[in-house]
Amino acid sequence: MRGFKIIRKRFRFCRRDEFGTRSHRGGREFVKITPLGLELSLRTDLRIITETCYKMDGIHGWDAYQQHLPAIRAHIATLAAALRRYKARRVERGLFHFVPMKKSVGFWILSPLRAPPGAERKALDKWRRQRQKRAAAAALLLKKKPMDQACASLGEMKARLMTPSAVLYVAYLVFVSVLSCMVLFL
Repeated sequence: MRGFKIIRKRFRFCRRDEFGTRSHRGGREFVKITPLGLELSLRTDLRIITETCYKMDGIHGWDAYQQHLPAIRAHIATLAAALRRYKARRVERGLFHFVPMKKSVGFWILSPLRAPPGAERKALDKWRRQRQKRAAAAALLLKKKPMDQACASLGEMKARLMTPSAVLYVAYLVFVSVLSCMVLFL
């Protein structure tokens, strides 16, 4: 008779919040992190860099700093681009807002989900109304009708295409075409 191997399965007690799933053992160890938690950690890291490292006395005069300045700027630009993407998604949903702490590098996180017990439904209804107002305002800024209405009429499309910058661009293209024809045929 062959022996068989019993695989031990472990149970890990975890807790989940808006930042991700954490191990209950240490409390700080993330098992899985959400985009909000990742944005918060990246934003905190960037704030630590800008608030502490860049404000050191004489750092801008160091030879090593000057030598590695292009790489530092490239890394910070990559961090900032990632944060812009995360912020665009977060603002689109409108559930969480980061407010920087004045005497710390951390952030306060404001959310209608953290309303007192009993007021959660009102807070979520208020959030939905604000989201609808923001969508309507964005549609007006872009001179589009809201998503639930029909597409823009032909007159609105013509008005949008005939902006001064579009007219100048068309005139520039015509001028370049005429000039190139003159050069070729003369």
